Amino acid sequence: MLINVLAILFGIGWALLTAVLAARRGPKPVSLSTVFVTGAIVGFGAGLVALVIAIPRDGMFAAVHIAYVAATLGPAVLAVIGVAAMRTAHVSRSVPSAVFIGLMFVPGAIGLWATHVAPFRLQVERVTADLPCQRGGDDSIVIGVLADIQTPTITDYERDALQRVMDANPDLIVIAGDIQQSSDFYGELDTFREFFALAQAPFGVYVVQGDVESLGDMRELVAGTGVTYLENEIVEIAIGDRLVRLGGNQRAWKLSDPQSMFAELGEAPPEVVTVVLSHRPDVVFDLSGSVDVVIAGHTHGGQV
Repeated sequence: MLINVLAILFGIGWALLTAVLAARRGPKPVSLSTVFVTGAIVGFGAGLVALVIAIPRDGMFAAVHIAYVAATLGPAVLAVIGVAAMRTAHVSRSVPSAVFIGLMFVPGAIGLWATHVAPFRLQVERVTADLPCQRGGDDSIVIGVLADIQTPTITDYERDALQRVMDANPDLIVIAGDIQQSSDFYGELDTFREFFALAQAPFGVYVVQGDVESLGDMRELVAGTGVTYLENEIVEIAIGDRLVRLGGNQRAWKLSDPQSMFAELGEAPPEVVTVVLSHRPDVVFDLSGSVDVVIAGHTHGGQV
């Protein structure tokens, strides 16, 4: 849809630009600023039309997407129009204008990198958290974390990400929400269930709700997969000589109240290791007691 909008934008912009140049023909060339202002006005109008069409159907994510495309590719589109205009005899040319046009391609290059290269550079980060000395046991606990997959379908990229987590031999795997984002939920449901079923760890795989899933979506996504969906509840897991209480936090604005779960974790015996799994990291402000580890997503590349 966005590519179509950009194509329409380019066509309308070029048509209007041609009309402006035709009207200004004479001994005095049209300035390049006139070309850019014309294109910018057309682009702004086309962007508003795209927002009006997209927001009712796809929500605010569509608005952010359109703004991102406009900010990265919009200047490049105007630069292409400017280059084409400068090749005519009716637009003034200068070295500063050429340099300015060249700089307008930079956001497009950054956008291409951010869209088609950076998101697919998988990196496995390892973080060590020291436990208080009063916690019982000496064995280490390895937790694999996935978050913010946020994809309309499952491809080899997502499978590779999961496999890399499992290759680290974690004791358990936690998934911090924002998994499926698609207008065809039921059409992709089996694909996501197959993905969840691939996730294996000796002491289980656990998931919490993100921003893009409803409660019903989460229950259907994990049904029959062996993955445990935590809705403001605690599971107790014996890992080696350690005893772990893992609490999964549902989104705060839902009906269930997470405070009782946080209180229960905070009152755990001193020998028990306590872990909170949440989609949003600001859950730390709601904790009523001491928790050893908080695992969250939401930050897309800067998981907490």
